[in-house]
Amino acid sequence: MISLITGIIAGVITGLITGYCVTRMARFADLRNDARRIVWGIEFMYHGGSTPQIRENRPVGELAYVSAELYSLKHKGAGDTILALLKEIRGTLQSPPTTCAEMNERYSNWQRICRELKPNWISLFSLNLTKI
Repeated sequence: MISLITGIIAGVITGLITGYCVTRMARFADLRNDARRIVWGIEFMYHGGSTPQIRENRPVGELAYVSAELYSLKHKGAGDTILALLKEIRGTLQSPPTTCAEMNERYSNWQRICRELKPNWISLFSLNLTKI
């Protein structure tokens, strides 16, 4: 009987901890996907030798909010990466490249950065219950 009660208690505690870690990982994945959607919302067209037309479906400034959320969840490296990405995108929007190939390369790089964003694994698995 004691073994059964001990097993149930251990199972419940393990389940709660696992759920907590999965929730934190899902929140990180949501933020990473949000950053990707912001980048995907950038559209550009080149007409001959004229200045390219670049349009933002979602303001790239929203990347600052994504970064702030990452910082609050203790993903400092990912937050720093998103802020650097925001700076690079704003620089490109203010002074776009002259060729479509160069813009395609930059755009692909921005997508890769978002796709390869890494969480802080220690933060994900720490049991600081104040940040869910």
